[in-house]
Amino acid sequence: MEARRLPAAARLTKLALTAYLGPESLQGVAEADRVRRACGLNLHALFATLDQLVATGAVAAWALCLSIGDLHWELGTGHGRNRRQAQ
Repeated sequence: MEARRLPAAARLTKLALTAYLGPESLQGVAEADRVRRACGLNLHALFATLDQLVATGAVAAWALCLSIGDLHWELGTGHGRNRRQAQ
């Protein structure tokens, strides 16, 4: 599914996850509460949105480390990162 066809919350979440990545990285980690606030979602809605992004292939996988509250994710194919620009 194309990003523009995703609901607004999913597009914003995908953008937030991408913003937390380092250069050339497809895997990220951040405090789940920080990502939740950046997206304007409660934790339940964030997790449902992440599942939706996995279902569409925008996110390959995600996990929550309960002991410290960190969210780990990997962007999926078709995410738009690391594309070469035409010269």
